[in-house]
Amino acid sequence: MKLRRGSAVIAAVIFGAATALAAPLHLKYVVIVSRHGVRAPTWTAERLNRYSAQPWPDFGVPPGYLTAHGRALMELLGGYYREWLLNEGLLGREACAGARRVYARADTDERTLESGRALAEALAPGCGIAVHSADRGRKDELFSGTGGRGTPARGMLVAPAALDELNTVLGGQRVPASEAGAASSLAEDLLLEYANGFSGKDLGWGRLNERNLERILGLHADYAETTRRAPEVARPRGSNLLAHVLASMEQAASGKATSGALGKPGDAVLILMGHDTNISNLSGMLGIWWHLPGYPANETPPGGALIFSLWQDSAGRHVVRTQYLAQTPGQMHDATPLDLSAPPATENILVAGCAAADCEWSAFDRILKKAIDPRFAMMDDHHQM
Repeated sequence: MKLRRGSAVIAAVIFGAATALAAPLHLKYVVIVSRHGVRAPTWTAERLNRYSAQPWPDFGVPPGYLTAHGRALMELLGGYYREWLLNEGLLGREACAGARRVYARADTDERTLESGRALAEALAPGCGIAVHSADRGRKDELFSGTGGRGTPARGMLVAPAALDELNTVLGGQRVPASEAGAASSLAEDLLLEYANGFSGKDLGWGRLNERNLERILGLHADYAETTRRAPEVARPRGSNLLAHVLASMEQAASGKATSGALGKPGDAVLILMGHDTNISNLSGMLGIWWHLPGYPANETPPGGALIFSLWQDSAGRHVVRTQYLAQTPGQMHDATPLDLSAPPATENILVAGCAAADCEWSAFDRILKKAIDPRFAMMDDHHQM
């Protein structure tokens, strides 16, 4: 076990671990807030090449689009979720019966839509789970938030050792310490290379490996800490999404239609396919931390997900288990098959204010309501698409 802020004990365990309650628990509802899969860099090749001694590799798709390898990785994750949910008895084994209890929603980018479709197809093969979304080109405030981007702190300091590692891979002193945003983006682009299965000269021009990648990714994690997880940024950007997550869980716990809930009473799974920004915002609002193998703390790799699962005991009491799950860099690079015996990396998270890793429902409900700024939550029915 490892100690985190406030002496919170966080146990790195896989799904199905023993719980703090004496009574047996059964899984009732799951919310999966996922980042899209591996994409091409969002910068153009011309802009990328300004920062490197040699040209960047071709990802085979337009900037920001999901790659073929990225789709395959999302399918592997969907298959893993299917096996987990079947094992817990949440989705029936009858043909497509469970699919009718899954509500999926994706942001309007190509990479989020296609990641949602890949995950849904693998979760219930041949069952045609619809992936709901706003119209393409329209801003979806469920994912973009209603309060803008906030005002992140300026004058960020870049870790010198990590920046030196990045510049070594790029082929010289390409990124100055004053360009924290560029350093963060380029660090993530190297993760995308690794996760996309590149090798040889296409993998950091032969200078990138899993060890220096983890150190370089510290630039991305540090930048996210200030620009996405800081409360003054996270609450305006994340309150709308977190409010809908909570309403959906309240509906699942009560069995009654709830304003702002996504999906219908009786649903078993809610999939929200968004961005690393969304996960950083929610985790910053809740003050939660994780540290998965191969990544710096709180890193949000492609396909990674913040998971809230609602469990019920024989007396009808509910608890919530919060987890972060992601494929390791090696699992992504090699497209490693996943199952319950060979799972993705998963960490249980103790939410501040909860007495145990399985948080009593009323405490969890109270904590989320306190974290949400109602000024930035739109709880009308326009989100039901």
